[in-house]
Amino acid sequence: MIGINATAKLLGGRLTARINPRLWLRRTTGVFAMTRNELTCTAQLSYFFGNFYTTGWYMTPSHYPDENSGIESKTSSQYQLQLGWGSGAWNLRVSASNFLRSDWRANREILRSEYYDMSRRVYSPSQHMGFALTATYTFGYGKRVERDNELKHESSASSAILK
Repeated sequence: MIGINATAKLLGGRLTARINPRLWLRRTTGVFAMTRNELTCTAQLSYFFGNFYTTGWYMTPSHYPDENSGIESKTSSQYQLQLGWGSGAWNLRVSASNFLRSDWRANREILRSEYYDMSRRVYSPSQHMGFALTATYTFGYGKRVERDNELKHESSASSAILK
C-alpha cells in the first residue's frame, strides 16, 4: 500500500481539510491467484465557528481480495456529517451516518475457483443510515487537551496522569 496523508488549515485554523489517498497493490498466488490494484480515498472537512463545529467525511468504496480464502469483498462508500458544540471540557455532538442509504447491505463477497463459485451479501447495521446524539465530558488530569483532539480519533500522549 502506498499512501499519503495531507492536512490543510485555512481561514486562520477554523477550516481543516484532510485527505488520505491510498494505492493498494495486491497480488496473490496459488489456487486463488489474482491481481487487484485499486485507489481508495478518505476525505474530511471540519469548520470551527465560535464554540460550534461541523465535520463531514467520506470514504470511497473498496474491492479487495482476502489473502487466505480467495474471497473478494466489495464494500460501499461511507459518509457522515456532524454538528457539535464544545466549551471547556464539555462536547455535545449530533451526527448522521450514511443518511441517504436505506438498505442494510454491508458488502458483497465473491469466490471464483475452478470447481466452485459463490456469491453472498453481508448485511450489517454499520452500513445502514444512523443518527446519534453524543455528550462527553473530558477529564484532563493535568494533560493539555485541545478542542480538535476528538476529531482526529488519535491518541498522542502515552500517559499524563502522573506527569
